[in-house]
Amino acid sequence: LRSIFSCSAWLSPIEKMTLTPYSHHGATSNGAYSIFRDSPLRYCGYANEVGESFRYQYPRCVAPSYFIAFGYCLADAASATYDVVSEDNEQTVKETRSKEVRAAIAGFDTLLWQGLASVAIPGGVINCKYSGFNIH
Repeated sequence: LRSIFSCSAWLSPIEKMTLTPYSHHGATSNGAYSIFRDSPLRYCGYANEVGESFRYQYPRCVAPSYFIAFGYCLADAASATYDVVSEDNEQTVKETRSKEVRAAIAGFDTLLWQGLASVAIPGGVINCKYSGFNIH
């Protein structure tokens, strides 16, 4: 009965996965600190959502908000690529792919994920949702 009332009992398996530390292509195996995921800087990826929300009140703020969000995505992808390139050679001996290929995959994976999850999909949904509220 206690588990029914606990917070995690109501979470889906996907939501439970987001509560625990995860590893992806750009993260190191020891769970090293990432300034793009573990600091308030991660909210820069959502700047375009603020710009889209206020598109009709402050239209000049939309383009800079996308500039900030895409800049965050590019910086995070560059960081993921750099993390793979700069890892120890002892870790790469067991890998079947070269370090350059793994770095390219990590950078592309991060850029694609951040671009879709932080910029394109939320911005598109907000734009479609609030485009009908354009009252002059």
